[in-house]
Amino acid sequence: MSQLAGRVRAACACAIGLLAAPWSHAMDIPRGWQPSALFAQAGAGQQVASAAFGAWWDWNWHYDTSHARITGATEVLIGDWRASEPGDHFTQVGVTPVLRLHPSAWDAGWFLEAGIGANAITPRYENRGKRFSSDFQFGDHLGVGRRFGRAMGHEVVLRIEHFSNCGLHEPNPGENFVQLRYLRRF
Repeated sequence: MSQLAGRVRAACACAIGLLAAPWSHAMDIPRGWQPSALFAQAGAGQQVASAAFGAWWDWNWHYDTSHARITGATEVLIGDWRASEPGDHFTQVGVTPVLRLHPSAWDAGWFLEAGIGANAITPRYENRGKRFSSDFQFGDHLGVGRRFGRAMGHEVVLRIEHFSNCGLHEPNPGENFVQLRYLRRF
């Protein structure tokens, strides 16, 4: 598992280096399609590790209450899962709408988030005798995070995410991850 952890750390270090440069503004991407941020994420489950990179689009929407502000975004990611068996790896492609709650009573920058999205994981995931019955999986997560730095352009989020097909096919063993994400806004 230490070799696997080393690969995940190396992938995250490379991703953070890429995220440090706001490359989306340098590319000829139409204005409406430019992401608000890019992110790198590392995670671990039971004898499985993951690394992912993605883009984040803030919604032009918010809802204010007397105690909090709610905002939303869409994230798109591509990731790699490494199972405990040597050489077993799986590709994840996902899209998730995310809601964030910014409580008024908390210091500026802190937030809670939740999302449920669609993921394709291929080849079909199998690890420790656990086998998904389809490539399609829902990913639902809860997280707590903090924005910081100049113009609040950096974020760190600790998330718990569960993948399963919601009983659409059997067996439906699911897989859980604890994830750490770094997000860089432009």
